[in-house]
Amino acid sequence: GILPVCIGQSTRIIQFLSPLPKHYQCVMELGLTTDTQDAMGKVITQKDTIDITTERIKRILQEFCGEQKQVPPMYSAKKNKGIPLYKLARSGITIERRPVSVYFFSIEFVSREKNRVKFEVHCSKGTYIRTLCHDIGQKLGCGAYMANLVRSGVGLFDLKTSITLDDLKQASENRLL
Repeated sequence: GILPVCIGQSTRIIQFLSPLPKHYQCVMELGLTTDTQDAMGKVITQKDTIDITTERIKRILQEFCGEQKQVPPMYSAKKNKGIPLYKLARSGITIERRPVSVYFFSIEFVSREKNRVKFEVHCSKGTYIRTLCHDIGQKLGCGAYMANLVRSGVGLFDLKTSITLDDLKQASENRLL
């Protein structure tokens, strides 16, 4: 996915890149929840999805558009008293987190194959897509976690105009930077 990187003198503009809106391509797995809200976590609940229709999923995705309050996940880099939450979580410590305002400009259903739902999101900075998946699963009543995520855009930067790390290495070796 996209990660804007600034080199040399351009490092001065990095402060202007982090607040830019983001675009994501996401795959959500219905029927399971994990302690990390993603595929890396331990499964903590499993529920039947037989009654979950594609039309209901599409409707609920749209209900999340606009301003939302989102509770940051314990497995995140967000800090509490200078300590990243993921370090506390790995030590078995869970703390209360305050909801923060995030904004979803659009959430577009792409496809569904059994319990895997693909969708695209355009959102504000500070949004946790795995928490969005978890919250959608809660609203559906079956649970869900984020199975895959690709950041496809940051502001005006997108996958089509990006270069790979190999391209960057090659340019550096050829002294094109």
